[in-house]
Amino acid sequence: MRKKIVEEGVEIIPLNWFFLKNIQFQFFFSFYLKEIKLEKPDFVIFLEESYSTSTFEFSLFFKKVPFVFFSAQNIYKNFPIPIRKMQNYVFKRSKGALAVSKEAEVVLRKWGYNKKIFRFYLGVDPFKFNESKKIEILETLEKPIFAYIGRLTKIKGVYVLIDAFEKFYKKYKKGTLLLVGEGKERVNIKNLLISKKVNFYMLPYISHEEVYSVYKSIDFLILPSLTGKGWKEQFGRVLVEGMAGGVPVIGSDSGAIPEVIGDAGLLFKEGNSEELFRCMERLYLDKTLRDELIRKGFKRVKENFTYEVIAEKLYNFLKSLI
Repeated sequence: MRKKIVEEGVEIIPLNWFFLKNIQFQFFFSFYLKEIKLEKPDFVIFLEESYSTSTFEFSLFFKKVPFVFFSAQNIYKNFPIPIRKMQNYVFKRSKGALAVSKEAEVVLRKWGYNKKIFRFYLGVDPFKFNESKKIEILETLEKPIFAYIGRLTKIKGVYVLIDAFEKFYKKYKKGTLLLVGEGKERVNIKNLLISKKVNFYMLPYISHEEVYSVYKSIDFLILPSLTGKGWKEQFGRVLVEGMAGGVPVIGSDSGAIPEVIGDAGLLFKEGNSEELFRCMERLYLDKTLRDELIRKGFKRVKENFTYEVIAEKLYNFLKSLI
């Protein structure tokens, strides 16, 4: 996309300063001020929230550089006056915004943002599945394999999934629950699964580049996230990866999950392990449904979530702002 924009006489440089939240303002200038001056960008994609101090610093000290900011916040928060003032300044200076979901867009509007907003979905490269190799140990697990990939925390609904899988395992006497990731509940989860005497396997954190290998061996992917006071699922990229990898997906109705899945997977009421069990059972028993969701999932990814599609839409959006 950058080459295409440069050919038309405008250079747009994406800057991801997410990690700047906890480093000193002086370091921000010593490292990035020089880079921005050297690059002399015509436009900046600032991948940070509107209320972030780094977004405010950029908008304040680079007044001649137009930019858009990024938003994944899908819970409305009434910020203290100093934060609201900084956010309002960012709103005034920005040319537009990138919102990762419809909920994030609604929150921006509720905060009073009245400029153009682009739905900036998190993408996937389907060709990575062709390049990845199977993980041998996963090929030895008892089928069907119900997988969860993500943080091992209560808010992600892992205990809801364990309850649902226990119901499945006791009824059908087969299957494996695969958990991939790290988190503060890892030890507790392992001990609980041992006590329930069900088949399970746990893998540690796997990098984004390597996780494609997991999808080659699993039968179903589940994202059972819950909604908390300060967080709910902001997107659910693993769902996109699962659909791209030909894996039927199941998700709770928390946050952006229904928007990501669309009609290409099954949804259940968050926190309801009985309803999740019925979704698992339904997919296990109905091959026609599995095949239909695999087809719909791949089609949905192709139309909405490939890097090429997102880049083209983003290019047109940014071009409309210049």
